[in-house]
Amino acid sequence: MLLRKWASAFLFGVFVAPLQGQAVDADGLDSKKAYELASAWIADGVPRHEAWAAELIAQYRFRDLSRELIAALRELTRQRSEEFQASAEELATQAVADALIKLDIPVPSVDARRLYPMFPALALILLSRALDDHQADLLSILEQTKIGEVWLAAANLLAQNPTPGFVETLIHDFRIFTRVLVSGLMPVEACLMAIATR
Repeated sequence: MLLRKWASAFLFGVFVAPLQGQAVDADGLDSKKAYELASAWIADGVPRHEAWAAELIAQYRFRDLSRELIAALRELTRQRSEEFQASAEELATQAVADALIKLDIPVPSVDARRLYPMFPALALILLSRALDDHQADLLSILEQTKIGEVWLAAANLLAQNPTPGFVETLIHDFRIFTRVLVSGLMPVEACLMAIATR
């Protein structure tokens, strides 16, 4: 947790502009300069630059760079691992996904799904906003996860528009345990008399 906070502070506090070789304060940029930097950095393939660009895009609300953000997310998640290692690519992935969420930009479900299992919350948020059919992706997360909160979040999203596959998955592992106690048995004649009077 401390590592993530340190990395975020390092990445987003002060921007180092490699093209000019000078320090640039993100809050001191005018909109035009911020757009120039963001549009150059988001497309250059360097994870550190992509993270900086994502922060600028979210901060200045450059929604017209949404295609570039989605393309960066796609490229960053192409080589994914199962466990967070705080690599430059993983931090950039987190920054790009966060920018997409802040700007409420819908992401294709296949791209959002690739964020799982490393970033389950980001994956579920982006899947919940996907415009294409994301039921299969949510169902695969529901079946794979071992984390109760992730299972519950995926199940809640699937329950909004339940499909037969979702219901089948829920019922497959569903067990009902009953215990029947019988007491005060009636004699056979009384039981027959009760049936005859009905």
